[in-house]
Amino acid sequence: MADNAKMPIGPITRMRACLDTLDGVFLRMASWFMQLTPENIQVEELTTGKIAAKLGISGASVVRFCYKLGYPNFASFKMALMVELLDPAASAAAESRLNYPPAASKVIERTLPSMSLTLKTINPALFNRAVEAMCRASMVIWYGFPGDSAHLAMSGEHKMTRSSLRARATTDIRELEALTRIISPGDVVIAISQSGRWEGAARAMEEFRKRHGTIICITGQADSVMARAADIILLTAARDISLGGEPLALRAAQLMLIDMLVLEVASRLQSVSLEWIEPKAAPAK
Repeated sequence: MADNAKMPIGPITRMRACLDTLDGVFLRMASWFMQLTPENIQVEELTTGKIAAKLGISGASVVRFCYKLGYPNFASFKMALMVELLDPAASAAAESRLNYPPAASKVIERTLPSMSLTLKTINPALFNRAVEAMCRASMVIWYGFPGDSAHLAMSGEHKMTRSSLRARATTDIRELEALTRIISPGDVVIAISQSGRWEGAARAMEEFRKRHGTIICITGQADSVMARAADIILLTAARDISLGGEPLALRAAQLMLIDMLVLEVASRLQSVSLEWIEPKAAPAK
């Protein structure tokens, strides 16, 4: 682990990297540490004595475990552990550099910051307005321009249907115009476009408003024709790469936002049972 100690990665990441080489008390310690979360961690319990008592091992074993992971002492291990648990995005990006090949690492390194930046960019009050509008609507129409936006719109429809909520997805501007003519007041259209430059969609959205519908635009460009036509703008920070000389946006942040919207609506309306299943580490032996 000497080389890993020079890398800006945390102890949990290092444990995962060498998990198949651990056994006995070291495997027991790794399994216990890997189950810690920011919500259940008790800082006062993180002493060599209390960890040893909890796991039925010696304090010296805890110190040796820190050495194995590349830390000079327990204090430096504990500090690195707290940093990693409180900054999971940085931890995951570091883990990508350790475990994944170059192109995959680049995707992760660009995607994780975009998700964090999206959470800082979106106005929580606007997000709440969007959720309230969706809760009031008898129908939510998801529109995505053919391409990645279309897949995102289909994901929104699928997850709402799974949540026993009425939804319709379309990638056809003519179908969007036709749906606009039959909506009920208070219905919602969610238009997804990273660039927001599609004037035809903006015109259909204006017609939607005339019929007393609510327009939500998920986009990366606040100053765009689609954003200007919207009642509620939810800005996302999708990162672009060049693929075959053409721009390609990494859209994980927008998918995260769609999940946030749908599951918040399902939770408020109690349209279906919702259980948060926590990931579990390998059981200690």
